[in-house]
Amino acid sequence: MDSSVSALAFTSMGNLYVGGQFTTAGGIPSIGIAQWTAAVGKAITGTGTQTFYANNLPVTVDVVTQGDLARINIQRVNTSYSGVPSTWQTGYYWSIEGLNSSGGTATGFNVNLTLPTPNFTPTASSKLCRMTGVNGSCRITSFDSSSVTRNNVIAFSDWLAASDAAPTAVTLTRFNAKFAGNKNLVRVKWETGNELNV
Repeated sequence: MDSSVSALAFTSMGNLYVGGQFTTAGGIPSIGIAQWTAAVGKAITGTGTQTFYANNLPVTVDVVTQGDLARINIQRVNTSYSGVPSTWQTGYYWSIEGLNSSGGTATGFNVNLTLPTPNFTPTASSKLCRMTGVNGSCRITSFDSSSVTRNNVIAFSDWLAASDAAPTAVTLTRFNAKFAGNKNLVRVKWETGNELNV
């Protein structure tokens, strides 16, 4: 945090909320409240399914071929990935690393990765993206009502589940923007064809 913390609270799901006089938390803008999620890791001893964050937005890694993969570490980040289209900004992304027994980057593995979609309902146009900077390699193998899966993952980095659903189109019947009070604030008002006095 960039300033003082005055309150800590755990939820029944194991989330830690922090309150205080700060404006950033972990380098992310956060005005006085932030949620912290601990990184989790598991040793990999063979093929099979591993579940991370089992009680809160579970991530599933089905190890099909182990290669020299000895450990998987996952950090859930409770904010949208920056620099991507708005339909990809779903409030979460995951930093995933695969390590070999020497602590280096694992190679030769093949896994099926499943990420939760808490802020949108997946469809056939949804995707699971491996991010390198603002560029994403996106595919989907399958989906259900609350998650997306991508098979044949052979490298880890930052990952996000994305929706490519088009925004709902509206017809604006009125739009007005003007300075409000001092010159640092702008008041925006609008009405659509099917909403009045909004």
